[in-house]
Amino acid sequence: MATTLYIGLPTERLAPGVADCVRAFVASPDFANICVGWKVRLVEYSNTASFDINGLCAAAFSAPGPVLFLQPVKNADLVNFRERLNGRQIIVSTEAYDTDAVRAAVEEVKRAHDNGEPHLPTDLVVALLIMRKLDRERMWAGHNKKGCMWGEDIPKGRGVDEKFKPSVERILNMLFQADVLVSKRSRGLNKYALNPATSRRVQRVSRNHLLSGAGFAR
Repeated sequence: MATTLYIGLPTERLAPGVADCVRAFVASPDFANICVGWKVRLVEYSNTASFDINGLCAAAFSAPGPVLFLQPVKNADLVNFRERLNGRQIIVSTEAYDTDAVRAAVEEVKRAHDNGEPHLPTDLVVALLIMRKLDRERMWAGHNKKGCMWGEDIPKGRGVDEKFKPSVERILNMLFQADVLVSKRSRGLNKYALNPATSRRVQRVSRNHLLSGAGFAR
């Protein structure tokens, strides 16, 4: 049975041009050469970035295959979907706003599928890298000059590759909302540090790779 690749598409209002870019790519010889013999099912989000969880779960169970969610997508729906599939299939959530980025995302999914790799969501990987970097740099205080790091300095290597820069600001905000980080504003910019009040939770997250309360569930 042919493998089905599911691709979640944001609406034109939320991400102009992305859906058309994806449709053109999956109809191209380039896609056919990457995913030989694969079928594609496009899943359109609503204008609130949500999607039909029940319908996609039913489809994924009847015709198994990896799932690629293109941002923006509603975090609550994504977490719910991951939990219901319970690791049965590879699920990737990423940003892709042009053909090159869409191709790279599809190649990542194909490689992981072919290798049978357990796959952590990209957002979760970046969140864990941010937490590890702040911990290594001893950025725990959050209330003094030396205890926090400028947000713009986080995706500059030393543990957080610059390729993740487009996602870092959004993920910092998600970690802040989940009380994993504290934030301090100075000179119109944000600084961040790990929240000392939740140190046990931070250690548990690092160990178990689970941040479901913040929308990062595996």
